[in-house]
Amino acid sequence: MQTRRDIATMQTLTNVTSNVRTLLRDLYAEMARLNRAGVAADSLIGRSRRERALTERHHGHIRCC
Repeated sequence: MQTRRDIATMQTLTNVTSNVRTLLRDLYAEMARLNRAGVAADSLIGRSRRERALTERHHGHIRCC
């Protein structure tokens, strides 16, 4: 038979496990977001998503008219 202390310990471990899982999921999402931003993220701050996409797409291309 489990005592109250055993039950409380199991509940605490369940809570800790859940919190660690949430932390790792959030960390993974943030790392993915930062990775998508790329190395030149400093130059893209303050720009709209469309402007950033165009900048990334046309980076290094020279258009001759």
